[in-house]
Amino acid sequence: MIQKAFEVKYPDLAGKITFLNMRPPEAYSRITSELQGGKPTADMVLLSYTTAQQLQKDKLFMAYKSKELSGYSASLYDANGTWASAILLPVGFGYNTQLVSKADVPKTLSQVTDPKWAGKVEYHTLIGGSVGTQYVSSMKECCLNDADYNAFLSGLKNVNAKPSTSVSAISDDLAKGEVAIGVAVYLHDITRLKGQGAPVDFFLPQGIPLLTVPSTISIMKGVASPNLAQLLEDYILSVEGQKVIGNIDVRFPARTGITDVKYSAETAVPGAQIKIFPSPDIAARSSALAANFKTMGFG
Repeated sequence: MIQKAFEVKYPDLAGKITFLNMRPPEAYSRITSELQGGKPTADMVLLSYTTAQQLQKDKLFMAYKSKELSGYSASLYDANGTWASAILLPVGFGYNTQLVSKADVPKTLSQVTDPKWAGKVEYHTLIGGSVGTQYVSSMKECCLNDADYNAFLSGLKNVNAKPSTSVSAISDDLAKGEVAIGVAVYLHDITRLKGQGAPVDFFLPQGIPLLTVPSTISIMKGVASPNLAQLLEDYILSVEGQKVIGNIDVRFPARTGITDVKYSAETAVPGAQIKIFPSPDIAARSSALAANFKTMGFG
């Protein structure tokens, strides 16, 4: 949709952009192998934050400070102009509204693992080194003291919480009533299912921010058409471009104050503090953290 909208705005550039859709690890592998082989590669990338950070570490991005960055929180772009958030992928907690009354929705992290939820909690695996590992570790990094963090981990074991290898599958299980509470679910999954009439909703325990993995946009060094790449980045980050994103089922624009859209993190979780995760430290230690969770008895 964003490409079509861009070409409508700039009809003289129609057909000048080729968009390839691939998984982040596949994109990283292709880009780096093409560069190592002296072959041309992408001019621009729109990737998950963690994959983009790998390419930034390799010093493969050019610096471009879009004029549109004034509309963004400083935490959502690189001050040197190597990346900027275009789409937000918030993560948090979900519940089945038929199994959990409004009065029983956990208000604190300790209530998430209350014994009454025994056998009814599902979480994204902590030993995979990806979302679950990084989310729980990020909660500790930003918000929890050792006692509360350890109590939460013990609580997951005590209620016999079920690990899942798929983040989206947790929301599906909530919708089917197979579990009552989900830990580390995507807000866009819950929003999509809720819009389809499924008995699901999203929540955040007190003290837990809306931890968010952004999809970031960057221009590669040595880009063949720098002016076109910069114009496209400006458009994606503009109010107009962000409104296009906010009307895609289901995506949340990164720019603050976007209105007249179907989806916005600000309206979906009013008053929530948006915080990017994982930090570079947690991203670098993901495998070690996962191994540690395994030694703690998580499967």
